Amino acid sequence: MVPRKILAGGLVLVSACLLGSGAWAAPAPQAAAPAVAAAPSVVAPVTAPDAVSVAAPTAALHFKAAVVQSGSYYEFADLMRYLLRHLVQEGLLAPVAGLQREDFTYDAAEDYVALVSAKARGGAAPSIEFVPQGVYNLNWSRADEAAVRAELSARVDSGEVNFIIALGTQAGALVTSQHFSIPIVVIDATDPEQSGVTAVGEFSDRPNVFVQKMGTRFSSQLMMFSELFAFKRMGILIDNDLTNQKGQGIEEIRSLAQKAGFELVPCYGDLMGASADKSEHDFARCLTELSSADIDALFLTLGYRPQTPLIAYLKPFIDRGIPVYSQYGAEDVRRGALISLAEPKMQTSGMFMADVIKQIAQGVRPDRISQYFNAPLHMSFNLEVARLIQWQPSFEVLLALDQVFTTISE
Repeated sequence: MVPRKILAGGLVLVSACLLGSGAWAAPAPQAAAPAVAAAPSVVAPVTAPDAVSVAAPTAALHFKAAVVQSGSYYEFADLMRYLLRHLVQEGLLAPVAGLQREDFTYDAAEDYVALVSAKARGGAAPSIEFVPQGVYNLNWSRADEAAVRAELSARVDSGEVNFIIALGTQAGALVTSQHFSIPIVVIDATDPEQSGVTAVGEFSDRPNVFVQKMGTRFSSQLMMFSELFAFKRMGILIDNDLTNQKGQGIEEIRSLAQKAGFELVPCYGDLMGASADKSEHDFARCLTELSSADIDALFLTLGYRPQTPLIAYLKPFIDRGIPVYSQYGAEDVRRGALISLAEPKMQTSGMFMADVIKQIAQGVRPDRISQYFNAPLHMSFNLEVARLIQWQPSFEVLLALDQVFTTISE
């Protein structure tokens, strides 16, 4: 039996993935004139140039969805909040109690109960609802994957679940490794092509799978950091697990480092594991080791963050005048990192994916929808940290800033 954690309200979180054999196939497209390709948009996915317009199927598509997430992550929570709101606006999802709250968290016990209670109205219109006990949290660990493959395949086979939303690289790799015939959408994967979630290209190589691709989002971060500081040796925190490394974009970072001509100085640890105590220990150990290493820059990858003040860990780097970049985003910059380039809110990503789900519910095959999503990136900057490391940004950099913190806070 797969280990389960019973939360308030009776919600069951299983630290594993949703897998099984297929129970749904997209309706065959009816003959029609080729659709005219529209200009790409962050909120209006376009179909393949040779795709056909698909009339609404005779039997409406009523999706019964489950969510698989690589681990708990604020970006997943924000993205799902906006995605769900847009599904409600589009009429695919019934109104959800509390969804307009800014702290609505789909995988929290009471909020997921509210989400499950938003039942489809029935009738001819496409719709989506979420199944009870339908959030599967991998907790950044692979420990329970094999066990849940057998346990949850029956849920898909029986038709109880016929739609999967996968959040993150690990979850995406897991659910796409099986030969489903039900539709799968993979969201917010760091490098889905390099990690093997999907093949290279604008359109999916599998008819039932859609994988959101965010173009140069992650390479843009590192190249900007390199161009600003022209460092030679960059310290970096890397998770021990190869699957989690894919979520951190490590292969892409290694490739970019070679092209840009700087050396990586890694510290390995259990930085994205299910054990918070072990992750906290390794996070502190790595930063202690790197603080005295021969480096002239530090790259904070995705992974564990302490509940205690982050500045306590970063002060040794600041004292040495070492710039710290955060892959995590503005929250780290507020707490003591120098700079970050990231999507400030997941609103456009959530709207984009809601529109993808709407098209699939209307009968469009997932592999006929463009997977490219060009996220608007914002630059966050901590002026106090810049003063402490005695770095004066250029006028051009100042013009490019979207969010400036003048103090270091918690």
